[in-house]
Amino acid sequence: MKCELCGKREATSVFTQTVNGSSKTVHLCSQCAQEQMMNSWLSDFGLGSFMGLSQGAYLSHTAKTCPGCGTTLEEIQRTGLVGCAKCYETFAPQLSGTIERIHGASAHVGKIPATSRSAVQLEGRISELKTRMAKAVADQNFEQAAALRDQIRDLEQQNQQDQQNGKEKAE
Repeated sequence: MKCELCGKREATSVFTQTVNGSSKTVHLCSQCAQEQMMNSWLSDFGLGSFMGLSQGAYLSHTAKTCPGCGTTLEEIQRTGLVGCAKCYETFAPQLSGTIERIHGASAHVGKIPATSRSAVQLEGRISELKTRMAKAVADQNFEQAAALRDQIRDLEQQNQQDQQNGKEKAE
């Protein structure tokens, strides 16, 4: 069963609240349960605006979560598993050292399938030219930036043509 609060993770806790003889049961994942407990604790002790932070701001400050899957850094550290690709971007500063220590580099340098090698190389070339163009603009070297822009446009058109040809071959 999915968490009834976030709808993203599996529910691991069941909470039942009875008020004036009426009961309500909620199934929550461990993260949402922890946040609800913290909200309850802050409210019970009148600390909802502790140090100028609302309850939600306090929780988001203390437990940064991935916008893609809701995984926290604490969960990644505890399990050794990231929830999705967005986790790598969200927790990059915290994960980069560990990834480099384990893999020897922080960027993937694996093999590229032969069928997509030229497309990947072309996209890499375009990315490199965009970086050089941005530097030329920052240095106010507009002639070089214009020449790089034209090269980028040509390569992007070539990339689109290659993709269309690939789709036609697949059909």
